[in-house]
Amino acid sequence: MLPKACLLFALLAAVVEVPLIAGSRTFEEAYEGCFEPWYGDGVLKFRKRKIDRFMSPKKCYYFCESFKVYSYFGLKNGLDCYCGHRMHSYARASSDKCQLPCSGYPKELCGGEASMDVYQLDRIRSYLYDSNEKSSLEFATTTPKPTLRPPNPNQLENSRHVGCFKQNFWEYALSTNFGFYYNLTPLVCYNLCYKRRFGFFGVSSGNKCFCDVRLYRTQMSRSCNVPCYGNANIHCGGYNEVDVYAIEKI
Repeated sequence: MLPKACLLFALLAAVVEVPLIAGSRTFEEAYEGCFEPWYGDGVLKFRKRKIDRFMSPKKCYYFCESFKVYSYFGLKNGLDCYCGHRMHSYARASSDKCQLPCSGYPKELCGGEASMDVYQLDRIRSYLYDSNEKSSLEFATTTPKPTLRPPNPNQLENSRHVGCFKQNFWEYALSTNFGFYYNLTPLVCYNLCYKRRFGFFGVSSGNKCFCDVRLYRTQMSRSCNVPCYGNANIHCGGYNEVDVYAIEKI
């Protein structure tokens, strides 16, 4: 049996080999939009950058995914790839400002001269995970069945559930992303953050763990209903939401 990582990458390769028309995007379901920076620091916060004259969205995805910590990737100038945890200084731009062909695959689009095409990595991860588990060819964008149980604070020693909060590149409740985990549960995230002496931890997108010394009060939500990768019977936040817990004793 192939290792899970190999199988997931094989699935991705199979998905993106579909014929593309000029100006199309490989990861259409994960596309957030076209953005331009307000000032010189760029669109993505805490970013890595790769310049490649054979750039494509698929190549940028592989580059950012290899770090195991980023939530978004973006393309601009036809050959620049960026990875980031969240948006930094940006304004939504019209789609005609992100029409440069990719240097490695001109049938696809790779942003504009100053504007960036931004994609959400979690959507792609969720698609690959669901494809592996269910042989599904659909992105995981629908609401899970309501038979799932919400996180039970009583299962987590020395912590309490604070609530479900918005977590995206416009607003965030917890700022430090500790990556994604295929065995994620609230307890797994608790152990990661507790050992590092953080006061709060949160789970999001079914597979992401966040830690912080404080809680940034963003808008509360009722959409923390994505199943945990490590236990599909309980929730681990939402695709743009985080279930936040306070660690009582450090």
